[in-house]
Amino acid sequence: IDRVLILAFLNPTHLGYYAIGLTAASVLGIIPGVAGEILYPRFAERYGATNSPSQLKEYVLTPTYLLAHLLPVFQGTIYLLIPYVILAALPKYALAIRPARILVIGSFFFAVAGFASDFLNTINKQAMNLMAQIASLAIAVSSTYAVLRLGWGIQGIALVTVLPSLLYSIALLGYV
Repeated sequence: IDRVLILAFLNPTHLGYYAIGLTAASVLGIIPGVAGEILYPRFAERYGATNSPSQLKEYVLTPTYLLAHLLPVFQGTIYLLIPYVILAALPKYALAIRPARILVIGSFFFAVAGFASDFLNTINKQAMNLMAQIASLAIAVSSTYAVLRLGWGIQGIALVTVLPSLLYSIALLGYV
């Protein structure tokens, strides 16, 4: 949705700047994504054997804490390298540096919610997960629209993209 709004309010060049930030942030999604693919079958196996959500505690908390401690190291490295990589490889896209940095930092919140999401799906609480996703999407669309109307550009969009991820993470982790 944010990309459609960027095209509606700005232009394809701005979308290109923003896309570089999304690409940098998506690199960080690989780490929790792979871990989730490995652990999700274990969630289901343990829950199937015990039918007790409390038996999944270690499968949710341990990787979440580990990720919460390790991900900032990767984020910090990417955050510091972004200007050098962009200026060396794509010097015409220097305006992508700030939004990319914001999106990289913001990717933390969505990443740490992954195991909570898997937990809710495993214990048949998909409705809570879906409600949090819908609320997050509504906040993302409305806040993106608002900052574009205010003329904040792609930096503003990057900033308000972090907000729904933060709220989604708080909702899921708090509920779990």
